[in-house]
Amino acid sequence: MNLRRIAAFALALCLATAFAAFPFGFIQGFLRSTGHEIPWWTAFGQGIAVPTAAATVIAVLAKRQSDRIWTHAWAVAALGQLLSLPLNVLIAGQSTGQWAAGGLVLLVIIVPIGVLIGRSFYPSPES
Repeated sequence: MNLRRIAAFALALCLATAFAAFPFGFIQGFLRSTGHEIPWWTAFGQGIAVPTAAATVIAVLAKRQSDRIWTHAWAVAALGQLLSLPLNVLIAGQSTGQWAAGGLVLLVIIVPIGVLIGRSFYPSPES
């Protein structure tokens, strides 16, 4: 296994999902602090943007990885989820249950989608 690649993509996964979530969280926080109602589209938009960012990172990994694609993808997702614990739970105040449920969605839904997209649009020369 390529541990350096796993670490790099796990970091990319954390950064991509954080950047995808930030605008929506900023808007929600601003509206909440000014006493305004939070529109439905902020939660919906974040719910689309974050998994799309995660699937994109996994798809790029699947495109570049020539062997043990699934093993690397699962490892990236698991490490990325663990790296997100301090930010999401300790700093942002997300409950541990929500954090774990998000990781389960990542592992069960997003990783297979990302790998299948990465392999179908960008097959390696060996396949």
